[in-house]
Amino acid sequence: MSIPGLTDTDVEQITAHGIGLEDVRRQMDAYRRPPAHARLDRACTAGDGIAIVEIADLDRLLASFERASRELVITKLVPASGAASRMFRCPLAVRTQGLETREALVTAAARDADAQAVLEFGDDIRRFAFSEDLAAVLRADPAEIFTGGGVLRLLDALLGESGLDYAARPKGLIKFHRHAAGPRTAAEEHLVEAAHYTRDGDGLCRVHFTVSAEHLEMFEALVAEVTPRLGRTLDVGYRVDFSLQKASTDAVAATPEGGPFRDDDGGLLFRPAGHGALLENLGDLDADIVFIKNIDNVVPDHLKEPTVIWKRALGGLLYELRAEIGRHLEAIAEDGCALGSVDGALTFASEKLGVKTPTDVVGAEERIAHARDVLSRPLRVCGMVRNEGEPGGGPFWVESNGIVSKQIVESSQVDPDDASQQE
Repeated sequence: MSIPGLTDTDVEQITAHGIGLEDVRRQMDAYRRPPAHARLDRACTAGDGIAIVEIADLDRLLASFERASRELVITKLVPASGAASRMFRCPLAVRTQGLETREALVTAAARDADAQAVLEFGDDIRRFAFSEDLAAVLRADPAEIFTGGGVLRLLDALLGESGLDYAARPKGLIKFHRHAAGPRTAAEEHLVEAAHYTRDGDGLCRVHFTVSAEHLEMFEALVAEVTPRLGRTLDVGYRVDFSLQKASTDAVAATPEGGPFRDDDGGLLFRPAGHGALLENLGDLDADIVFIKNIDNVVPDHLKEPTVIWKRALGGLLYELRAEIGRHLEAIAEDGCALGSVDGALTFASEKLGVKTPTDVVGAEERIAHARDVLSRPLRVCGMVRNEGEPGGGPFWVESNGIVSKQIVESSQVDPDDASQQE
């Protein structure tokens, strides 16, 4: 297969990376001719795309989840390959400015948001879960170093390779919260939280982390260290495993003109794809229900109860929907073309799943095939938070080829030049 702009050597490099040439062709075509923007029909709202879970339904959903825990394999997937560089963006910026003293930070903070952030960070340094580790590196009190003219010394100890190296560490291995038994990393918080909703009838708790190859051993060492202690405290057994984002999901980097980007040696540059690349890792999991949560989305113990309750409630809702889907598929299989079974399945798909039947699907065989297709897909239940202007995707009804369906849409998918869409 010939792809414009690629040489035989490029093809060998792509093949060695495990990427199919057809995938690369689609990537390059997308660079040159970006896909059309999502066409928003309307925002999902309460009662129109977003189901409201009433408090009165909570006991039933929690009971359903208890049944799911006994009958099904439940696990938690945590994408954990992200580095902490963005978390420490402000200290990294100030480190390059050469601001040595707190007084210099105060002066700079009047015009520089990074300096203001580092000033607040330094003034509260003792509150951070990693402050004792920082003190061990500095062999001194970090707060005294900060106020005594050692701002750069403190930042070097925090970010540099000879210190904690937090600028290069993955977020999962950074100490996030203080607890009476000692500070916990983000990965540990996920293990604790998971014990409250992935525990099966035998007390086994399953967690899967996707990590980068360079950090795998560090994660394995942490898990080996903490799971015996956490297991005793929480009265669970842990089965924790890991996978790497597959190189075959990487994308060939492109120039602004849409051609292949090349490194100094003339070779192609490959970049990891986004979270969508983890669909293969998700598909490889041997589980019936998978809870997915980003590595930095954790809270300390005193705030975990609402998270646990609503995770279990969402799991109970998924269990109920899954069971109802199974009943409809079984009825279609038993009754064949019986209109009642097919109509019931399509009504359920429309009212509960938000999947409307296209107007051109009219024949009995077509309706049966459509019902089976709609009900034989992976099922996703998402908790929605109130829109308060924070960045991130949101739920919308999206029109495509005459069909309107629910999707989580990022702002980058919406036409910036279309005022009606931006509303």
